[in-house]
Amino acid sequence: MLIRRFTLSVVLLILLAGAMSACESFDISVQITTPPLKTDQPLYYDFNGDGVLDEDELMGEFAVYDGDGELTFTWQPVSVEGVAPENLSYRIALIQLDTTEPGRDLLADDVYLERKVSHHWATSPDGTTFTLGAFGFGEPFCFGCPTYIVVIPEIVEQVYDEATGTYTYEYTLIEDGFVQISETFLLESSR
Repeated sequence: MLIRRFTLSVVLLILLAGAMSACESFDISVQITTPPLKTDQPLYYDFNGDGVLDEDELMGEFAVYDGDGELTFTWQPVSVEGVAPENLSYRIALIQLDTTEPGRDLLADDVYLERKVSHHWATSPDGTTFTLGAFGFGEPFCFGCPTYIVVIPEIVEQVYDEATGTYTYEYTLIEDGFVQISETFLLESSR
């Protein structure tokens, strides 16, 4: 199916993006626990840009979630030799494949858009469960576009900023970190 190629392509493009170039392997192991509004929703894309959605332009059938609500998901915990649990974090990103313009090359790097990024510490009482929500309020967002959640382990360090007299946190992706992604899904909004 075409979307499997897009799932692999999004990981490849993430890895080529620079920030995640040290990550070498991935697995589709992010599990969305929020019940979908719909399952097996067909998604077509006008690959040839002729204005007609042909049967061979079916990208796949996907679960659809409420973009006006929360999206809760889990992933597999990671342990990294030499990194204490209090210094382990997960970089969580919501990535969308921009299918708003017919006839675009969907394997080009400018069609994969990182919409949200969060950091979730491994010592969180929530473990490897996280919730995103309120999509599209004051931020660009594509309802109906193929969407993925990507989780990558990182090191978090507290750093003192002498100029401001405050502490901040610095995040560094773990070399050879294990990338976990979700199955492709769609978000819809009633707004």
